Amino acid sequence: MSSHGSSPEIAAAVARNLRTRRTDRSMTLVELAERSGVSRRMLTLIEKGEANPSLGTLERIGRALGLTLATLVDDKRPGRIRLIAPEAMLTPWRSEEGYGRIAVTGPGAVELWDWRLDPGDRYDAEPDPTGAYEMILVTSGCLTLELAGDRYSLPTGHAARFPSDRHYAYINENADPVRFTRNTLPPPIPAS
Repeated sequence: MSSHGSSPEIAAAVARNLRTRRTDRSMTLVELAERSGVSRRMLTLIEKGEANPSLGTLERIGRALGLTLATLVDDKRPGRIRLIAPEAMLTPWRSEEGYGRIAVTGPGAVELWDWRLDPGDRYDAEPDPTGAYEMILVTSGCLTLELAGDRYSLPTGHAARFPSDRHYAYINENADPVRFTRNTLPPPIPAS
């Protein structure tokens, strides 16, 4: 799930959740492969816990199943209050010292992420479904946000809200680490 591998706990959770959610929907591996654009072989390896899929691959699988990335990688049941220590947060993206980790999930597929980008780090995101948004708040350093070819500089204390249904990237072009929080907001559910 990153260039440096994922934890065995995340791989096991993904394997369990993928198999459970796919069979709950009476979906074959072939059907999921067609809907997600991920090969049947890769899906089989992921379900066996024998693959290290990229974040983009997991996002495509989640979308095909109608799940958020957080739901796909986490199988804990929500309670009235859930306290999560940093070491227990799911970390789907890593660089040498940097990370993108899901701090907590909320109702309606909302996710709160904690990010650290070291000098030279870059995270390129797959476009989200139409109508999805992200909100970020830079807590230290200066983040460069690249959105559909335009670049924005966000120093400490600055925030942004943007449609995430296009290519975007988080970049650290400075000598110091950048820390920011990211809140993902899924597209609204269409009225029936």
